[in-house]
Amino acid sequence: MFLFHLLGDLHQPLHTVGFARGGTRTKPVCWNTPSEPCSGSLHLHSVWDRHIIHKQRGIPISLSRPEWEAEKAAARPWAEELFEEQQERGAECEGDFGGELEGVVLGWAQEVNKLACEAVYKRGVSWIKTHDLSEAYYEEHKALVAWLVAQAGLRLSCWLNSIAEVLILEAEERRDL
Repeated sequence: MFLFHLLGDLHQPLHTVGFARGGTRTKPVCWNTPSEPCSGSLHLHSVWDRHIIHKQRGIPISLSRPEWEAEKAAARPWAEELFEEQQERGAECEGDFGGELEGVVLGWAQEVNKLACEAVYKRGVSWIKTHDLSEAYYEEHKALVAWLVAQAGLRLSCWLNSIAEVLILEAEERRDL
């Protein structure tokens, strides 16, 4: 579970930056709210953590968190779609998992970190705080979010496969003794 969570968080751009405390201080922002300027407590980090994905997959947002069941129900078909897309693209594992894993993971974090400037904050903080992010901002970023989720899944599977390979080799070595 730790690896699942680590790789998922690592592929959310606001988890890799310190600016505005990872987007939690970029608030208030609007989501499905026509009022401008925005008011309330919604921050940019939650837009990237939940709102974009929930809209993309048709999951309602709830403050009491009963949407976990809806999230679980939506996860499997989305994972299958992303897996199929990865297969069609011929996506393969990258990095040397047998070598310096820390460097591989740091490289992923740096790659995702660049997206904070190139995508997340591309239009600037003042624009983010004065526009409904469920419209043009969502449309601009939904494919990126899906790609990041797919990358996280691919990288997680590669990492788990490399762990399994090491365990198999160790078991074979013990049998040879």
